[in-house]
Amino acid sequence: MTSPSSPSFALSSSSTTTITEFSGGFDTDRIDALTERGILEEKLMNGNAGGLLEEIVKKSNNKKKKKKNDDAAKQKRPSTAMFARTLSQDGVVRLNGSLSAATAAALREDILNRRDDAFAAVISPMGKVQGGDANSNKDDTTTKKEDWRNYFADVLLKRNRCDLLLPLKNNPHLQTALHEILVTSNVLSSVLQTATGENDATLYELSALISEPGSPRQPVHPDNPHQEHPPLHTAFIALQNITPPMGPTIFLPQTNTADAHERYNNVPDRDEFLESSPSVMALLNTGDISLFDSRTMHCGGANDVEGGSTRVLLYMSFRNPRAVEPIGNVGSMMSDIKRMTTLECKLSFILDGD
Repeated sequence: MTSPSSPSFALSSSSTTTITEFSGGFDTDRIDALTERGILEEKLMNGNAGGLLEEIVKKSNNKKKKKKNDDAAKQKRPSTAMFARTLSQDGVVRLNGSLSAATAAALREDILNRRDDAFAAVISPMGKVQGGDANSNKDDTTTKKEDWRNYFADVLLKRNRCDLLLPLKNNPHLQTALHEILVTSNVLSSVLQTATGENDATLYELSALISEPGSPRQPVHPDNPHQEHPPLHTAFIALQNITPPMGPTIFLPQTNTADAHERYNNVPDRDEFLESSPSVMALLNTGDISLFDSRTMHCGGANDVEGGSTRVLLYMSFRNPRAVEPIGNVGSMMSDIKRMTTLECKLSFILDGD
């Protein structure tokens, strides 16, 4: 997930505490300053964060309409229209139980294995980037940049945090997960269709965000500048339960507006804006989704060195064709994956990987 306003590219394997810096990231010269900014913002926003709660349909008071066996007075699942309305108004909504625990666990393990394989492909045992000539004095910065970008996308504050590009072909774990999310559950697909008005939003990103203990809190940011319509709708799918020490994503509801972006972009007053803005943490259970408008302010939290643990999010973004202005970022997705509409995703590619 590339942010247009974001830090050396740092990757850390779960099997080692060594941090290896990669060159070529868009935030290379600002990692320390951005880390300090994230710490300051956490202090400014302290006390304003709560759980990201699913909107609940109010229960009817008409006893005649209640079922005889409704002793538990179960809450009804919100309708697609209510989810879409919350997404439009707040810029973020929670969708529960879109992926089974078993499928999530299998995909999570596969993603972490792929990440370790990607590290091995990028870094040789001597710390040289593969493709460089050990006997040459030639600067191999370009080689470094090309190599890691074959496996990873840029992400804001990459120390112990990475954005791993995922292949779709010959990837049964991912295909099974996408089938469950987009077809079996169908909630995400339905909300996207309702939010955009059509089934023509196109797949723009398909990747995994991985945060290890020690990854710092990001500064608050939107993924895209404001325009009339949301450029992207992004779904973060939790592949394990997410607790506060793991650095959950923090959202600022109702900041997908022109007024909120104007206040945010007024740098001298940004601290006051953040201090006065309510925020929510995406404390998701396995298989839950945070679906958000890419104009909404958010940040990745700090993954605590002592109490944290590896946090893996599968994510996908869909481009809204009604948002005609440039969006300012390159989608995190392998180049051979077709940019299909939500309808095409449901009908074809998640089944055969084409």
